[in-house]
Amino acid sequence: MRLRARLRETARVEGELRAAVCLAESASSAKSQFLANMSHELRTPLNAIIGYSEMLLEDADEPDVATDLGRIRSSGRHLLALINDMLDLARVEAGRLELERSWFDVSELVNEVAAVMFPAADERGDMLVLDFAPDIGTLHADPVRVRQILLNLLSNAVKFTRDGTVTLRARRERRAGVEHVLFEIEDTGIGIAEHQQSRLFRPFVQAHSGVSGQYGGTGLGLALSARFAEMMEGEIGVRSELGVGSTFTFSLPVNSTSARMEDLFESRVAEAAESERPVVLCVDSDTTALDLLCRALSAEGYHPVPVRQGDAVVELARRLAPVAVTLDTGAAGIDGWATLATLRGDPSTRATPVIAISTDHDAARCLARGAREFVGKPVRRELLRDALARCRGVEPQRASA
Repeated sequence: MRLRARLRETARVEGELRAAVCLAESASSAKSQFLANMSHELRTPLNAIIGYSEMLLEDADEPDVATDLGRIRSSGRHLLALINDMLDLARVEAGRLELERSWFDVSELVNEVAAVMFPAADERGDMLVLDFAPDIGTLHADPVRVRQILLNLLSNAVKFTRDGTVTLRARRERRAGVEHVLFEIEDTGIGIAEHQQSRLFRPFVQAHSGVSGQYGGTGLGLALSARFAEMMEGEIGVRSELGVGSTFTFSLPVNSTSARMEDLFESRVAEAAESERPVVLCVDSDTTALDLLCRALSAEGYHPVPVRQGDAVVELARRLAPVAVTLDTGAAGIDGWATLATLRGDPSTRATPVIAISTDHDAARCLARGAREFVGKPVRRELLRDALARCRGVEPQRASA
């Protein structure tokens, strides 16, 4: 009786938690949609204000009128940049901002960013110094977001430095066996107290109380920069001493896990038709989990093909005739249940065994919906090996006593 009561209580709590999560997700979605709509409504008249002020500025004959029009244009651009930052932050928080990765030349991007910042540095009496090798090479990331991060870091360094030096360095270095590009933005400005540095990357927060009144700003730039860096598998850090200056570091892997996974996907698909090893499709949006799973399967003698999109599974299953499909039913951005239903409902893939990967409480649900096997998270290699053996009708190997 006590066990039943505990089970009922557990079920009630889980139900309340699920309802709370749904409510929170709904509120977050509504907030993001509201911000997106408001941003659009605000940007439309602002673009008109900026456009007309530029037209009038071209025809202005009187110096005072030209000065006033220039202030209108400058204020409009500032407000437009703030609205864009707010919209970006809303998209990041809602998981709706997508990166556009490509290979680009690091030196070209650094020179482009510096050219934008030279006038602002000159106005503050700052010397902007560039320190990087012209042959620093290329980087696979979102060039628009990398540019945005560097502009944010540089504009902050210039803003908080008067008659000093701002240095932008870039170099390649190896970390844990992975090649990185490291950017450093060092200034001789006002500096940041140690106890205030942990606040820097929170939205709408600045290091000093009252700093916005003297220097301006909203506290969005660093928060967005940190989110963008994280999305590109990089990181941002800071070293600073009050009254001496600050150094912000920004590092990115030269070839991100996502890029390596895309390359691996292409090569694995191309090789699958000629491979003598049994093919396994591995479906998960988490690149790290996919990388680990593929390595484990390769060590067990399989030919794994990583798949980061659920809608590609059925077509690949038709083409490659895998011995099994591993499917993380709770992967972000993939509707695992819909993917499982599609595999089970399509005549050409109905017989393909699916090994569901999820938390233990989903086991019964996965098996009831058509999964042949279930492996709990975190995945244990021996359990995955046994599940694959059963899918192939092979007796699982047992460790000798």
